[in-house]
Amino acid sequence: MAKHGALLFSYFFTTVILTMSFYMSKAIDEDRKVHIVYLGSLPDNKVYSPLSHHLGMLERVVDSKSYSAANFLTRSYKRSFSGFAANITDRERERLANMKEVVSVFPSTTFRPQTTRSWDFIGLDEKIQRNASIESDTIIGVIDSGIWPESESFRDDGFGPPPKKWKGACAGGKNFTCNKKIIGARFYGSSSESARDEGGHGTHTASTAAGNAVKDVSFYGLAQAAASTTDRRIIDKVALGNGTTLVGASVNSFTLNGTSFPLIYGKDASSLCSESSARKCVDGCLDSDLVKGKIVLCDMAFGVDESYRSGALGSIFRVDWDDDSQIFALPATTLNNKSMM
Repeated sequence: MAKHGALLFSYFFTTVILTMSFYMSKAIDEDRKVHIVYLGSLPDNKVYSPLSHHLGMLERVVDSKSYSAANFLTRSYKRSFSGFAANITDRERERLANMKEVVSVFPSTTFRPQTTRSWDFIGLDEKIQRNASIESDTIIGVIDSGIWPESESFRDDGFGPPPKKWKGACAGGKNFTCNKKIIGARFYGSSSESARDEGGHGTHTASTAAGNAVKDVSFYGLAQAAASTTDRRIIDKVALGNGTTLVGASVNSFTLNGTSFPLIYGKDASSLCSESSARKCVDGCLDSDLVKGKIVLCDMAFGVDESYRSGALGSIFRVDWDDDSQIFALPATTLNNKSMM
């Protein structure tokens, strides 16, 4: 009996130890956060393999017994600088930070805009007095597709010589001339061997940052006197029968006059397709008799064509993105999946 008890205790003790080891290992693997490991500039060595180098560094520090280092590498940077992003523990972060070739290790952070109304955010009115003394002798550099020197935005009438602090040069290449407004230029990797703008984007951004005020200028594609007052976030609201209001996104020119209408899910409005296809309101799936006079809930935004074809009164589309307001052919809006939980 004593021998049987000893064997039972030994089995139980071994099981507990193994279980504890498993959960401790699992906890270590789960206690990870994405960090950016910055290694500085790319080596001049042409045979250098960033991915191999970064994996090798991870293999030297990873504690996990369940997974290889490759499972924790999320991004390998190899164009503008050398570095990588990895899902690592605090101990692994310290080991990487102590490596000679590592410049810094810092957490990966998601930043969001503080506002979409910049002028209001910094307390500026739509009409603001210019201050020549503050705005003078300021040099603005722009890295973009180039610049068009002949633009009215860059005329140098009334400008004096460049500020004394200017240390650059005009090396704009072929068919390019600087002036007292455009005081310097360089081109990199241009097939035309010139800093002259071939696409228009660089000219646009440079004129926004440092261009002259041009009389009677207009904005392409924007209605006069309305552009600065247009809300950057265009929303639509879905009011449910239980009093809940969900905020969606769409450019909706329709009005339902606050009237309540029945709601039907795509999967319940089809006898022609599989449940998966019906939920997405795939073409040919919705039954006109079932959706007529109702608002259809679809799991994909591309179901708008089928909703319109089948005669639905309107549609609600479940999506994974935010703030993408689209124009639909019928009363409709998108709702982020998180807002529907």
